[in-house]
This record gives sequence, structure tokens and C-alpha cells, in this order.
Amino acid sequence: MIGKHHAHAGPTEMAGAVAVAPFLKSMHERIVALYEMDPAGQDGFTDDELTQAYEARFGRALRHSIGARRFELVEKGVLQDSGKTRPGPTGVENIVWSLV
Repeated sequence: MIGKHHAHAGPTEMAGAVAVAPFLKSMHERIVALYEMDPAGQDGFTDDELTQAYEARFGRALRHSIGARRFELVEKGVLQDSGKTRPGPTGVENIVWSLV
């Protein structure tokens, strides 16, 4: 996989997709490991919580990058909407994602 991008992606989005492609498998594996090993993962994560857990365990990560990887895991049938929400940093309710 070269990298995922929108159908009408511009050159910068396409370059970003190509740049992240070599890291996708390891990022997916790390995210799944967080759900399995982190006690907080048992209750699921919002994207912000997942980003914080990822950074605490593996180092710096951008929320939009972690959110994109979570979306890919939802598409693969690994993660799902838990049916729960929790307030995010702005107070808006965020979806809690859990392992299938």
C-alpha cells in the first residue's frame, strides 16, 4: 500500500500518504496493543485519549495521524464504535472506540 489519501488529493496530501506508508503496520500494531495492554483501553479510547496513551508509551504522535490510523482499523474490522461517548478537551462528546 502506497498510502491512503482522498480521491482528489493535492500533492502535499499524496506526499504525506507516501511518507507514512512504511509506518502503518507498526502504528496499527501499537494501537491494538494499547487497547489490549493499557488498563484504560479496556473501557475504550476517544481519539484524544488514544493519542495521549500512544504518546505516553511510544513517543510523539499527532492526533490527526492517530485518528487516521484508528479509522483504518475500523475499516479493517478491528475497532468499533462502542456506543459510548466521553467529553473531549473542548467539552464536546467524543466517540469511544473499542476492540471488536
